[in-house]
Amino acid sequence: MNKHRVKYFSFIFAPLFISCCLYLYFMHKEARDKNIIFLSEKGKSIAESLKKIVQSQIEEVVTDLQFLASQSSIQNVINFPTDHNLATAGQDLQNFMSLKSEFDQVRIIDLSGREVIRINNNTEKPVIAPSEELQDKSSRYYVKAGLQLPRGKIYASSLDLNMEHGKIEIPFKPILRLTYPLFDSSSKRRGILVINILGNAFVSPLREKVTTNLNTILINNNSFYLKGFKKLSEWGWQVPGRKESSFAHDFPNIWNRLKRIPNGEIVSDQGIFIFDTINHLADLNKFSLNSDLTHWRIISHIPPEIFSGPGMLRLGVEFGFSFMISFLIALCFAYLKEKQIRSYKREQEHLILLEEKNKELQNLSTQLSKYVSPQVSKSIQSGNLALDNHTKRKKLTVFFSDIINFTQMTESLEAEDLTKIVNRYFDAMIATALEHGGTIDKFVGDAVLIFFGDPTSLGVREDAVRCVQMALAMIEKLQGLEESWKQEGIFLDCKVRIGIHTGYSAVGNFGSRDIVDYTIIGRNVNLAKRLQESADANEIVVSPATWALVKEEFDSLKSEKIKMKGFDDPIDTFRINHNSDSKKVA
Repeated sequence: MNKHRVKYFSFIFAPLFISCCLYLYFMHKEARDKNIIFLSEKGKSIAESLKKIVQSQIEEVVTDLQFLASQSSIQNVINFPTDHNLATAGQDLQNFMSLKSEFDQVRIIDLSGREVIRINNNTEKPVIAPSEELQDKSSRYYVKAGLQLPRGKIYASSLDLNMEHGKIEIPFKPILRLTYPLFDSSSKRRGILVINILGNAFVSPLREKVTTNLNTILINNNSFYLKGFKKLSEWGWQVPGRKESSFAHDFPNIWNRLKRIPNGEIVSDQGIFIFDTINHLADLNKFSLNSDLTHWRIISHIPPEIFSGPGMLRLGVEFGFSFMISFLIALCFAYLKEKQIRSYKREQEHLILLEEKNKELQNLSTQLSKYVSPQVSKSIQSGNLALDNHTKRKKLTVFFSDIINFTQMTESLEAEDLTKIVNRYFDAMIATALEHGGTIDKFVGDAVLIFFGDPTSLGVREDAVRCVQMALAMIEKLQGLEESWKQEGIFLDCKVRIGIHTGYSAVGNFGSRDIVDYTIIGRNVNLAKRLQESADANEIVVSPATWALVKEEFDSLKSEKIKMKGFDDPIDTFRINHNSDSKKVA
């Protein structure tokens, strides 16, 4: 490796490798931070969603309790508990419960604490429990509390496991119970109406939202798990052997902090805890509610592993891979850079040669373009005009002019003066022709042939008008030239004759395979020449065809019919009155 290649290698390797390492570090950091923010927002969203579910569910059951208690069949049982009334009320409750999949039981319990009616929500449909299966629930805390309720009050139990015949029902069935006092028509207390809500309506959504880096739990006001990190840690205050299965036991420092505030986020070496409070009494204060259901805590936990990022092995592999890639890129760069410099030098030499050739071609193109009209040159360069022997028939306005007594003028002047006069004359005429859009065909001695309508055209009428305007401008410029020549000591009586005719002519490339001339030919070209020959000094003679197109723009004096060489019939001629004040277009 030569010294230049070493220099280029060092130039690229060090910053590239450092950049890769920094990129990997910040990429992992950004990914981790974004993931934490996403999980945090997700935890807050889960908490808000569950709060709405709980509030909506309890509100709906409270409404159902009030509705059922007001039904006539229930009132009949309260006032007259006959077998018929019991059967009718049971049937109504069964029908109502068939619409409520979240209900586990609906019961009427008398003052002694014994079930009078119980509707069980089996898997297929609600079933009225037979009288021999009705139980004594007088020892249950929610029955005692319900039987003490004032009229119109509602009691909500805590969310706990259902018990049948004094034992926890297996499999576990979390139940939330709402009770409503029943009074007869004489306002005498007769019992309570109880609705059991399946607790899975609150717990199941949390089980469905568990992910690798986010686990959401639900605890009661004593920090026991209603939905825990593991199922075996749930319902610790009821299930034997699980007394220590609580959030306060597992995370004592976190519990001491979060129990003081309703919601927030705690970051510790045990992870991130996003928490919120479901305060049932506050959320349901619009109801007359007595409750052992005070509040729950919903906590989303992001484990501490998310802070560590990739392990050392993974980082080592990534840094090693970065080193290898940086080394190879720097090596290739050094080789290519050296090769590029050599190639650049060759290209510069080649470009210098091309530039010289290009200048030669530009100069040649500039010189050659002077041999054709600018319109024709542009059409060739743009590709609109092919260089083959192709012609077309087109309606054109043809202009002929020559200088009167040009031969005598050449004999009276020195060659240098003659050259100067002729060139200035043609400069003025050609400049005027280009200003008006004319296509310059050729010079024949002092004569000039110009036509309008090809390769570009503004329309037959506009082409004819522009041709006449050009002829008038040429005469004015010629008069100006005479004055300037006089100031130089050259006294000439320089006048021109102009003929203009509009008609169809053949236009295009005429010639051989090797040499072509873009020109016009035809009888109408000859007519323009004959009109020019019939004109007097500084006079513009136009044919009837041209006059028909321009008569709205110019004044003219109609002359007699003239017999012209090459034409059988005499031809009307019109002479443009360019000296008249009545000229309509300057």
